[in-house]
This record gives sequence, C-alpha cells and structure tokens, in this order.
Amino acid sequence: GIPSPHAGFMSPTRVMKSAADPDMQELEALFVKPAAHGVASHLPSTTRKEKAARRKAILAPRRAQNIEIALKKLRLRPNAICAALLAFDQEALSLEHIGILMSARMFPSAEEAKALSVDAQLGGELGQAEAFLLEVHRSVSEPSLRLEAMRYRMEFQAAGAALGGKIELARQACDQVESSRGLRALFQAVLLVGNRLNAEGASGFSLKSLLHLAHIKSVDRKTSALDFVASFSLKRLPAVEAVYEELSLANDASKIHLDAIQAESLGLRRGLETVMRATKVCECGDGSKALTSFAEQARERLDALDAACNALQAAYSQLLVFLCEPAELAMDDLFATLDSFLRS
Repeated sequence: GIPSPHAGFMSPTRVMKSAADPDMQELEALFVKPAAHGVASHLPSTTRKEKAARRKAILAPRRAQNIEIALKKLRLRPNAICAALLAFDQEALSLEHIGILMSARMFPSAEEAKALSVDAQLGGELGQAEAFLLEVHRSVSEPSLRLEAMRYRMEFQAAGAALGGKIELARQACDQVESSRGLRALFQAVLLVGNRLNAEGASGFSLKSLLHLAHIKSVDRKTSALDFVASFSLKRLPAVEAVYEELSLANDASKIHLDAIQAESLGLRRGLETVMRATKVCECGDGSKALTSFAEQARERLDALDAACNALQAAYSQLLVFLCEPAELAMDDLFATLDSFLRS
C-alpha cells in the first residue's frame, strides 16, 4: 500500500531507538501488570467482580442473609454443627438449634453444593453463608435426614405420652358413660317426661333430642321441659345426684377427635421411618448405636399405642351400641352432647 505521509514523523523509532530503552522499561514497570506465563497486560483486574458474580449465581442475596442471621442465632461454629449432626449429638444441638437450622433451610441443595464445589476449586472467595453450606456438603451426608431424625427423637417421648393420655382419657370416658347409674336414671326421667308430653309409649330416644328439651316451654313460658326433668330427677331419683361426678371426663372427651388420634399415630409411624432411614446412612459410633436403640424402643412404644387405639375404637363402638346410636356418630360429638345436656 501507499505509505502514509506521516509514517516517518509518527514512527516510535524517532524517539525510542530500542525496545530496551530504560524510560520505556520504567513505563512498563509503573503501568503494566505482568500477566500469567510472562505475558504483560495493562487491562484492569476484574477478579472481585467475577467473584461477586459467582457468589450471586450460587446463593440469592436473601437466602445468604437468612443463613448468616441464623448462624449468629445458633452461636455455634460450623464445624461444631457438622460434628453434632454426624454424631446425632442431642446435647450439642437443642430443639431450639434444630428449629433454627430447619427454618433457615441451612443445608445446600444439590445444585448449590455442585456450584459451591466448583467455585471453591476455582479459588473463589466464599461468603459466610456459602462457606457454611460448603462445609456441610463436604462433612455430612444426608444432613436434612439426620436433623429430622434428631428432632423426632427429642420430641417422641412427649408426643407419645400426649397421645397415650388422650387415648386413655377417651377410653375411660366411654367406660364412665356405660357404668353411670346416675345417667341411666336421668335418661329414665327424660323418657318418662317425653312420653307423658307426647302421649306416646316410646322405648327410647336419640341423644340429640336431649338438647331440644330446653326449647320446650311451659304454658306460661317460665320454665322448660329440661328444667322439669332436672327437678323431677333430683326429687324422685337419688342416683342422679352423682351423675356429674360419674361423667367427670365428658367435657375433656368432647375435645378429643378419634380421627385426629389416628392421624397422630400415623404421623409418629412416619417419623420412625425417617429415623430408620437415618440409621442406614449414619457412621458407626456411639451416635449411631444410640439412634438404633431409640428406634427399637420407639417401635415398641408405637405398637403399644396402636393396641390402645384399637381398644378405644372397640370401646366406643360398644358404647354406640349401648346407647342405640348410629355407627357414624363422631366420638367428640357424642361427648359434647352429653356435656351440654348435663350443664344445661
């Protein structure tokens, strides 16, 4: 091509005769940062931006913030948390600790674990939240499963006792109704009054009809059929006086749902399955032995609760037959009706 008319004027050789010119070497020393493999580069560094971008891609800002806040609440070092999970250590991790770990979702997902591992290999600078998740990923297998098993173990005794208490209370309430002499006497009075008012010869009545007695008013509207039954029973049937004591559990039993009891029992069974899965992934040691022993004891306790629940169902079915009530009548409704009638 045609040489520029300014080529000679612009040529660096008019100023610098050699690449080794000392002034040019000083220039490079001041402004040019040596790059890898000896290749100089004067481009500004983007290391911090790249690291920040990688952190942003791994954890959303709010998730990272929640984990960091949770770590402050826990007041435990990450390695101590990991050690407690590995050993199923209930002394190191309390129920409060477990609640914090669960609510903040402080274990990495598969995608997060993979991204954190890659970032660490590339020399990425991890934040507090990312560093914790990475340590959990490297140190603890199935952390969520372990935590669920620990929580179940801590809560089982209280949950089992509460369920057993409900079952026993409801069964005793069924027995009270069947054995109450006062209730029989009171029902006799109800039947007598009902037949006299209706000029009928009925041999029985439904429980729900008991609550209608309060709405049957006298001619002068000053009293009700229920008031008459109460006064008549106390005057003519002495056994009625003990009915409140004999049915002392009716009010508490009215708050117990048989379906809810069955659901609680099923929930405890499912929780035990979680523990059994945890025993298969845990390492040998005192923690795993204690967890296995607990699982065996919990199974025995659940078997006993199932037997008690079956006994309650049988007792309630027998009570329905005794009262000539339909099989679909809910247990809590039955006791609520009796309790309302006695308190009226």
